[in-house]
Amino acid sequence: MPDALIAVLDANVLYPPTLRDFLLATAASGFYAPRWSDEILDEVARNLAKRMTPENAARLVGGMRELFPKALVEGYERHLPGLANEEKDRHVVATALEATAPLIVTGNRRDFSPLPASLQAIEADDFLCGFLDAKTELIRCVDRVRKLWPSPPSASAYLAQLGKLAPRFAAEMRQYYR
Repeated sequence: MPDALIAVLDANVLYPPTLRDFLLATAASGFYAPRWSDEILDEVARNLAKRMTPENAARLVGGMRELFPKALVEGYERHLPGLANEEKDRHVVATALEATAPLIVTGNRRDFSPLPASLQAIEADDFLCGFLDAKTELIRCVDRVRKLWPSPPSASAYLAQLGKLAPRFAAEMRQYYR
């Protein structure tokens, strides 16, 4: 994926299972190249451990690392001085700068202002809507993700869940299943 769009995934889009699984499925299908730091993944694991055992949370994050070995960004700390966005999310901006990623996919854009001119924080819904021209592959992603779940939901039920976090994208995808 040398020319793939690079996007840093904020922890808050990697915590909800429906959204995380779909974002990772689209990355695995080559829509974009995900990036994250140990600090982002540690935050994901801490939040997941509130809903599952710490061991299962660690296993899930470990699986993400294995699936996307090139996603880990190191050395981002050098970008921290001078950043002016919300302090708790400066590490995410620094990760994006180190990765030369133009996008940060987040569920909370207000924590990412101001940003360096080379970066944009974008909601997951807007990010996924940017891929709607690739309808056939997106349908495959929906089907692949939902069939991996222990009790696979129908496409309609899966998209209803995804619609809680990416409403415009899910509404568009529902039309493809009619």
